[in-house]
Amino acid sequence: MMFSIRSLCFLLLTLFFGIITELALSQPRQPVDFEGFRSALDEAQSDDEKLESYISFSFTEFRNIPDSLFKIAQEIETLEQASAKRKDAYRNFVLAFAWRQSNRDSSRNYAERASDQLKELNNHVNYLRSQNLLGSEYARYGNTLGAEAVFMQALEYQSENEVTDYPEHFFYGNLGNIYSRVGAYDLAVEMYRYVLDNSERSSDRCNILSTLAVNLSRLENYKRAQETLSPCLDEEDLIPPIASVVQSNMSQIMLDSGDITSGLKYLEQAAAISFENRVPNMELAHQVRLGRLYLEQDMLDEAEEIEIRILDDRFRSGPPNILIDKHLFLAELSSLRRDYDDVLSYSNRAIALARQMNMTPLLKDVYSLRSEAYIGLDNLDEAIDAANSQIELTTNISRQKENQELANAKVRHQLIQYETELASSQTVLNNLTNQLGVVGSLFLLLSLGSGFLYYRYSNSKAEQALAIKKLSESETRRKELELAIKKQKEIFDKKDTQVFVHINSSLMLAVEDIRYIQSDGNYVRIFLADENKPPILERCTLKHCESILPEDYFRKVHRSTIVNLLHIVQVDGEHLTLKDGTTIKMARRAKKEFFT
Repeated sequence: MMFSIRSLCFLLLTLFFGIITELALSQPRQPVDFEGFRSALDEAQSDDEKLESYISFSFTEFRNIPDSLFKIAQEIETLEQASAKRKDAYRNFVLAFAWRQSNRDSSRNYAERASDQLKELNNHVNYLRSQNLLGSEYARYGNTLGAEAVFMQALEYQSENEVTDYPEHFFYGNLGNIYSRVGAYDLAVEMYRYVLDNSERSSDRCNILSTLAVNLSRLENYKRAQETLSPCLDEEDLIPPIASVVQSNMSQIMLDSGDITSGLKYLEQAAAISFENRVPNMELAHQVRLGRLYLEQDMLDEAEEIEIRILDDRFRSGPPNILIDKHLFLAELSSLRRDYDDVLSYSNRAIALARQMNMTPLLKDVYSLRSEAYIGLDNLDEAIDAANSQIELTTNISRQKENQELANAKVRHQLIQYETELASSQTVLNNLTNQLGVVGSLFLLLSLGSGFLYYRYSNSKAEQALAIKKLSESETRRKELELAIKKQKEIFDKKDTQVFVHINSSLMLAVEDIRYIQSDGNYVRIFLADENKPPILERCTLKHCESILPEDYFRKVHRSTIVNLLHIVQVDGEHLTLKDGTTIKMARRAKKEFFT
């Protein structure tokens, strides 16, 4: 293969337009007459049947219409024959959906309550639905460990209770998404493979294939990316959300390859599909993305058509990140038209929402737009304040990313240690298992000396139990650390996240550009991440290098070698393996210090 599985999934951070959910989520949403819906409820034979209808409609027709969901919650309270526990559980489930777009804390709180209550009621399918919602909410806002725990609990519950009328591959798909977000790419591939192997619908398969294709594009393997996704373009039975995702991702692939014309064409098709079918959230995201592309191509008339469309009341609400992007697009368009008052108005909305939802990094260059607007309005004092605010915002974003990289380096370092412990425990366990096999055979063959054999066998069982316990603990610690990597992994411009090291007055290198450093007499050789470049030979001692390099990134693993932790991918005994395949031996004393 031209690339490894890990490479295939590298940078699996492309916007996935929501975690994989049930078929109902993917159905096109049409306006629903609530009174007509209530008339349909009158046909139910009992209040319990009405409750099920409320949940069914909430999960399909009304899941992205908060006003209707709040009204349904009120309707549930009026049911007199249903038990108080059932009504409370179902009401909390509906409210969890109702609050999804406007208040994440309330949504999570109601989802947690509903999940506990539905489990107590042994309502299997709705419990699994609530777990899917709860895990999705955790994942949306960066609680990766919480999301993984919820999805795993759901799978265990589904297996224990033999629930067959809820597709378990929904949870595997969700797990694949969260694993990819934290950089656990091998685990993500396993989850996605399970989804592909167990999905009969072409929509489910194309959903996964479109994501993998985008990652091939990120690896600049554009031809393979197009080949992967092209069959889905010809699928006629794709549900609208997936058809829209396929077109949108193909657009991104073409844009990445430099084919602007084709990229624009596919994005226009994606936007048309999501708009005509009223695909929740996706329709607004596509419109804004298309509008930005029009601006980049100086297609002002087309961008203004997008403006008219997204100012419609149907786009009044939505996920905060998409609404922020919408306001920023409108501010940029207004700036080009020199409508400075509109620039300030739209940018104010973006700033207020970003602050409310703690999403200020999404504001990007908003204060630059405001500064230009104030200049256009001859308000130089405000222009200067806005320019300073932009500098402060950019600095804060860079600092956050730098701190995150430092934390990631530490976690990666610890992860390597626990992976080593896990491998050691596994070896011990395998050896003990083999020993027990021999002892068991001898016990069956020999009648003499049974007391001695039993004694040895018992001791071995105790050792095995200890090894199993150690293995389990190591696996738990490893898993927790693995999922902690890149909790909110976002890619910014390289200039925003680099940390530089001054080797001497004439040599400055970015931390990530250094693989390792080796001493060579009175000189050191600095091996670079770009393998096409020869090592840099500098008159300098290794001790001096050790004193100036940030210890969060670099460790001395041998008296003649310093290694960049960011480039280590494996520890095997006393050997380190770097990303490029280079193997470096560790000194025994350095190995102990390395894991301290």
